Amino acid sequence: MKTLKNDFRHILRIEAPLGSSIIDLQQDYYTLGRGSKNSIIIHDKEISRCHATIIRDTQDLSHEGLFWIYDGAINGKRSTNGLIINEQYCFRHLLKPKDLILLGKNVKLTYHQLSSKTVKLLKSLDKKTSLTKPKVSDRETINFKQTIIV
Repeated sequence: MKTLKNDFRHILRIEAPLGSSIIDLQQDYYTLGRGSKNSIIIHDKEISRCHATIIRDTQDLSHEGLFWIYDGAINGKRSTNGLIINEQYCFRHLLKPKDLILLGKNVKLTYHQLSSKTVKLLKSLDKKTSLTKPKVSDRETINFKQTIIV
């Protein structure tokens, strides 16, 4: 059986003390941090307002766009507590399956490339996880497509 070039998805699993979430990386650009303007919001005192930036390398068509992660904002302002990937401090890193990313002491991210079928299965099994819409309480208004609130 032939495997389609687009038959996998880029997934970011976020684990924090008060909860976890799975983000389906479909866009080309994400910011992660505790600031309300980030595309992925993580409420934790050790997380900078803009702790990390994830960008798809759209020039690499052979791999359907690889993702790079950068410490802090893309304009050069780095995070306070740094970006630790696979136990090493990094300014930027090309994400590979099973990379372990630490943001501060409390938040752990894991990058995966999964088949589309596996993503659908995870979505159906884990009702606490949102792949497309954020979970937002009635008193908060968040206008971003993907967020985690912990």
